[in-house]
Amino acid sequence: MTTNIRDIEQALQQALPSDFRGDTKRLAELLYQVVTNELTVESFEHTVNAEPLVSAPIVELTDKDIVLPNAVISFGSSNQTGEVRVGDVAGRDVNYTLNLHFNQSKSQPQQAHTPRIPVFWQMVQQKWGVGVIALAIIALVMLIFYAQRQYAAYRSSPQYVLSWTTATTTALLVPNAQSKTIMLDAFDSNNTRDVGPISSTMVLENQQRYRVTISGTWSTWHPSWWASLCKGVPEAKPQYESPGRPNGNVGADAAYVFARPQRSQLCGQQETLPVLASGQLPLRMKFNPNDVEGQLLVPDVQVYQPSHVYVYTVIGEGYPVELYIRDDATSENYGILKIRIDGPLK
Repeated sequence: MTTNIRDIEQALQQALPSDFRGDTKRLAELLYQVVTNELTVESFEHTVNAEPLVSAPIVELTDKDIVLPNAVISFGSSNQTGEVRVGDVAGRDVNYTLNLHFNQSKSQPQQAHTPRIPVFWQMVQQKWGVGVIALAIIALVMLIFYAQRQYAAYRSSPQYVLSWTTATTTALLVPNAQSKTIMLDAFDSNNTRDVGPISSTMVLENQQRYRVTISGTWSTWHPSWWASLCKGVPEAKPQYESPGRPNGNVGADAAYVFARPQRSQLCGQQETLPVLASGQLPLRMKFNPNDVEGQLLVPDVQVYQPSHVYVYTVIGEGYPVELYIRDDATSENYGILKIRIDGPLK
């Protein structure tokens, strides 16, 4: 039994989320051409770098194996080496390695054949002529335009940004680096002056750099306050909802305020949203037990992100860190911030 393009495509479809299944046919063709020596490694790299719809599933398949009837395709991580290296995928600062292990004695290339015009298109040309073909081309262009918009929407989603950030951070980590994910719930029934603090429990080594990635949205106002909007464009619910309490519209993330209800005390001031939250709802990090107030966290790139994912670079002081948000009336809050700490960095 030989491995063919259809086998590879079906295996890719089973391994990938449904968002990627439209890209599997092209990727399967390229993989088959590499295996059968119809396409060189260099040509494969060039093609993948030039086609985002092919490079996107490769990122998703990192550290996964695809099992075929007589073969295994292993998509290795950036720390592995293999027979084919795909560098700078879709503009990211990371190398992905694709290890191909095929049973060459069983895998034979398909016989070459002379392409011919399908009977269907011969009938179209004879009966309807160029007009119908032109309409078909227009429909195809519209379909491609729609697919590009869908892909652009996916690229701005938090899932895509987090996977890209994780891949980039992995390339920068030192050997035996650590990773820790914690969740900071904006809701606090004690109605204290702060949201949190929450501890990383992971020690950040002294004078070592760490990458902190924060996603999520939240509200410092009761859900009922959003019945009347002051300014901005709120979102219908938090990315990560607070359990056991009502959740409603949200107007803030880890770094920016992007909407306010009418009852906000700051509704009357002159401002254009989104605005950095550092002066209103500051996110702070304590680096040692004697650090009473903590340091204000400002993202590495101070640009509002519709995906609500921000990256911060911090320097450890030999202790676990604590994160909190300076706020009042926390019993009305809802929404959770997801915080991932990776390091040390190289």
